[in-house]
Amino acid sequence: MLQMAENNGQTEFVKDLGEVKDSIGEWHDWEELSAIAADVLDHGSVCRLQQELKRIRDSKYEHALALASKLRKTYLNTSERKKSRSVDAGQRFSRPVLVATAALTSGTQKRAA
Repeated sequence: MLQMAENNGQTEFVKDLGEVKDSIGEWHDWEELSAIAADVLDHGSVCRLQQELKRIRDSKYEHALALASKLRKTYLNTSERKKSRSVDAGQRFSRPVLVATAALTSGTQKRAA
């Protein structure tokens, strides 16, 4: 899906969105590993391995959150939307978001038909 949007001249947006997606996936992997370790290991709360897994998991979460926030700020004009909410309830997205979304949805509409 992202590659379709790339072909529409939105390579920077698609690259940034892919980084966020990958970062969230990496955090999720560490979240799952931490949960598995908590179930399997019977070392208690002083287990240094579990502590390290949680530290890495939390670090990956913070990184993913920072990338997602940066993406939102860069492409979704959140500060402008907050100011305009009282005046206009409509959503205002930047051109790269609209073009990429249109490219993605036009592909799904053709397959659905």
